Amino acid sequence: MFKRLLLSFLLLVCISHISYAQTGAMQADKSVIRIVVLDSKEDILGMGSGFFVSKDVIATNYHVVDGGNHLVALAKDSKGELESYRLEIIWVSKGEDLALVSSKELSGPPIKLREAIPLKGEQVITIGYPGVADRAVKTSYSALTESTMSQGIVGRVIYASWGGGDKKIDIIQHGAAVNSGNSGGPLIDMCGNAVGVNTAKALGSIEGNAKEGISVNQTDGIFYASQIAPLVKALRSRGISIATTNEVCATGSTGVDQSSGWTIPLILVLALLISLLALFFAFKKSSVVYETFTQYRKRSGDSDTKIAPQAGQGSRFSISISGVSTTGQKIRLYLGEHQLNRGPLTLGRDSGCDLVIDDPTVSRKHAVVQFRNGKLYVEDLNSKNGVWSDGKRISNEKFSLSQPLSITFGKVGLKIDGSNT
Repeated sequence: MFKRLLLSFLLLVCISHISYAQTGAMQADKSVIRIVVLDSKEDILGMGSGFFVSKDVIATNYHVVDGGNHLVALAKDSKGELESYRLEIIWVSKGEDLALVSSKELSGPPIKLREAIPLKGEQVITIGYPGVADRAVKTSYSALTESTMSQGIVGRVIYASWGGGDKKIDIIQHGAAVNSGNSGGPLIDMCGNAVGVNTAKALGSIEGNAKEGISVNQTDGIFYASQIAPLVKALRSRGISIATTNEVCATGSTGVDQSSGWTIPLILVLALLISLLALFFAFKKSSVVYETFTQYRKRSGDSDTKIAPQAGQGSRFSISISGVSTTGQKIRLYLGEHQLNRGPLTLGRDSGCDLVIDDPTVSRKHAVVQFRNGKLYVEDLNSKNGVWSDGKRISNEKFSLSQPLSITFGKVGLKIDGSNT
């Protein structure tokens, strides 16, 4: 019972953690938009992603906005229809491959920015608009505003520069898929905080020559993001109000703002209360009503039955069977002379048996038992888990009832005790 309670408690905690992690990711998802780059003729040059860091300020990559004449954001209007909104560049850093844009028409909930560098092995999620996701299937225009999420872990954090430049920053290598169109989208931790700006993927290479042969060296699971600190610095220097945190998202975090320190304890307390209620009802369900043999005879209508004395005794004879199932349920059976004189009794899990032991280790028809002249006869009915006595599997045995017996059916140990009244 304790093991079942512990497992239930851990399951409740895990479900709570998963639920809140999903909540954190979904909250962050509301802040992510699709950015479209247009030329002077309003033709599409490219697409990328961005995310709100303030009410009307959006972060993205420099290479997303570079080279275009116009920038627009695709989002749903108040009626749920696809709409485009003009964007203006307010800051760029080519060396850090970062940019900030703003809109007078569009606003959104800002993501909290986590300045603490993510830990190696920490779980992270990429949110963005990879173009290949739209090309692979036939989608409606409204699907253009539906972002894609992917999850991975931080492989390492290195201090390096993009494209051989001289501007070095912390770069996060991770395993959450990044494809063309994801650039500029956030890399978030399991608390929903942005830890980086997705920037690139490791590209494969073609090796060899025409004479010796050419092969493609494919890469998998290597993606990169600019750590968030340079972006925070640029925002603060421009007096833009932002929400930040220095706290590392704890392993198995709840996916909600960790600055509210009571959140995890509250979840644990609620899970414990639910577990205690489950324990209360479990004990209530498994409670056994104990009765005397005289009470049993009155209840079963067997008090006036004339039965021949058993084992040479002049008194009435009864059998008590007790034990505990593998699921923690208490077993208590009384057999009076009326049942004992009926002849062989079937024991098993099937409700049609004379003696029902509701346990997964007991076969539907497990064994036949018979009480005669102070002896117990047990015959195994080719059960899967067998009948055992003193550690030995038995098939057809006779036992004296002069003292209590311990016999195991499947994995349910039963104490069988004969008495005279």
